[in-house]
Amino acid sequence: MQTEGRVSKVESSGRRWPSLTTLIFIGIGLGILVGLFLGELAAPLAHIGTAFVRLLQMTVLPYVFVSLVLGLGRQQPAQARAIARSGGLWLLVLWGMAITMVLLLPISFPDWKSAAFFSRSLVDAGESFDLLGLYIPANPFQAMANNLVPAVVVFSISLGVSLIGMPASNTFLDVLKGANDGLTRIANAVVALTPIGVFGIAASAAGTISLGELAQVQVFIVAYMVVALFMTFWVIPGLLSAMTSLSHRAVIGVSKDALIAAFAIGNVFVVLPLLAARAKTLMAEADGPSEESGGVIDVVLPASYSFPTGGSLLALSFVLFAGWFTGSNVVLSQYPHFAIAGLFSAFGGAYVAIPFLLDQMRISADTFDLYVVISQVITTRFASMLAAMHILGLTLLCAATITGRLEFRWHRVIHFAGVSIAGALALLLGVKMMFTYAVDHEYKQYDVLVGMEIQGPTVAVSGGEGGPVMPGSPRTRGSALERMLERGMLRVGYLGDSLPYAYLNAANNVTGFDAELMHLLAFELGLGIEFIRIERGDLAEHLSSGIIDIVASGTAMTTERLLEMSFSESYARATLAFLVEDHRRTSFSSAEAIRLLESPKIGVPQIPYLIRYLEEQYPNATLVPIDSYRPFLRRQAPELDAALCAAEAGSIWTLVYPNFSVAVPQPGVISIPLAYPIALGDERMVEFLDRWLELQRQDGTLQRLDEYWIQGREAEPTTQRWSVIRDVLGWVE
Repeated sequence: MQTEGRVSKVESSGRRWPSLTTLIFIGIGLGILVGLFLGELAAPLAHIGTAFVRLLQMTVLPYVFVSLVLGLGRQQPAQARAIARSGGLWLLVLWGMAITMVLLLPISFPDWKSAAFFSRSLVDAGESFDLLGLYIPANPFQAMANNLVPAVVVFSISLGVSLIGMPASNTFLDVLKGANDGLTRIANAVVALTPIGVFGIAASAAGTISLGELAQVQVFIVAYMVVALFMTFWVIPGLLSAMTSLSHRAVIGVSKDALIAAFAIGNVFVVLPLLAARAKTLMAEADGPSEESGGVIDVVLPASYSFPTGGSLLALSFVLFAGWFTGSNVVLSQYPHFAIAGLFSAFGGAYVAIPFLLDQMRISADTFDLYVVISQVITTRFASMLAAMHILGLTLLCAATITGRLEFRWHRVIHFAGVSIAGALALLLGVKMMFTYAVDHEYKQYDVLVGMEIQGPTVAVSGGEGGPVMPGSPRTRGSALERMLERGMLRVGYLGDSLPYAYLNAANNVTGFDAELMHLLAFELGLGIEFIRIERGDLAEHLSSGIIDIVASGTAMTTERLLEMSFSESYARATLAFLVEDHRRTSFSSAEAIRLLESPKIGVPQIPYLIRYLEEQYPNATLVPIDSYRPFLRRQAPELDAALCAAEAGSIWTLVYPNFSVAVPQPGVISIPLAYPIALGDERMVEFLDRWLELQRQDGTLQRLDEYWIQGREAEPTTQRWSVIRDVLGWVE
């Protein structure tokens, strides 16, 4: 196992067989070509990669158990304590280096405008992970069956420690030694299949990944790759070179097969046996074979997998990118909380840590979908390669410390630190300059918003959408339901500035959440529709006079309005929040922070309920009545520090004005119901709308409209994945 992939085999014919490294690269290259040729038809080839990964996984968990128990059981008590001390020290050093690179990564982000649709993470409680369940195995066999590696490691360490210094345990340890040798042979045989496995993985990925999705996060992808490569091939090997007798070239040369395998497979867990062999090879080349160093490696290397690695910590940088991408930047004052919370949450893995941190930093949870896409193909592979180097580096530093081979020289350490810091800054600034000056970027979220159209059925629109209020006949009798059925027309009143419920799109059509729902209502009743723009103070009058049948503008149902109008049942809720300039988001993200501000001036719509709410919650604030958000968003109201809004609507306004953000004060999120106003006392129309809205709720229509108009899902049209077989040769449709 120690020599596989490092030397070429010579066949009886005298020809040299390519090394494992070369074969892996060939497999990746062929896989990419096949994926590009077949496109989405290459998806079934993922089964080859899945089978290969499972073969590798077959031996890894038993290897972790056997190696830890065997390695610890052979140790003397004093040596076991030394391993724990040195392992903890070097783990903190490597963690510190990784967290530093994560916090520096935003240097690479260019100064581009950014904003995002509403995300439920702004108001919902984030998910937590069970740290105790992950690390304390109530049932070790259940932990093994469910692949809970940290719990298995804790159990293995506990068993191994209990065997330290017990002569009666020799027979058991001999059995474990035989099992360890057998597992190593199986792992060697499976590793030889790596080129085939990575072919299937690469082909499936190249054929199915959407290039459009990757383009959205190209800044993060490039910055992440640069940092991962820098840490893998310079920072950790450089630290080893500065602190031990190992040369930088030797570390890279001996470990390259393990690094490439981890990269190609996208999983460091399955290459742990290979990493153990490479670590022993490096220690042997440095100072000759040593049973002592081999024992340390057998303990430290499998145990280190259960702790966050540089690869898993680097994944946390996506949270900082997501903040920049959505216009909700994580500011410097939040860095300590981000770093501490990130380190502890990383114990649960990136798929636990990133959603948790997105919630903690109040960043759109929808961005996590982007991470899932790119992690499957790109970031996970670089993270696995970095994790492999992290585990190898930690293991070698511990082994060198325990065996007395650590060579601490100040001048080498200072030189290494200086070059590393300068190199990191140069690379990150280089990425920023590249995207600033070499890559064209145009803010497109506004175009996406005004380009959105009604997705469901539509009906004929008369009178010119968005037209002024036309004189109408006063209502003399009957319900609005009867009158609109009689005239064959649904008259819908809407308010200006009522994003995203009713607004004019680029085609000058009234569109939005409520507009689409009104089209659906008219369609099911066989009616035409007329949209009439009205003023906020005229709602009750126009409804009672019969000029309009219903108001569709995301209208809040309040006590005062119930005295003037009847309402349908609530079909959605509006979360109270503040529109603020980007740099002031944290100042309005908690009730306590707002109360600490000195007389903040807050714009508030002229709705008595909202005014009373602000007066009660923030007596230190000066309230300024506003009729529209536009003067504040256009910076024509410099006296205002913030404007009260609904988080759902405010997020859409930030698409129009990307220098602003939405801040939802925590804790105690407040929401108010949205409903459709109709004429006071029109019980027939109320009953009809209530039953009809219940139908839309039950069949998923309201959920679909929320996802499209509020959360922006599929707001941009998707295109079919390009492939040679379809788009060049035309062999398939």
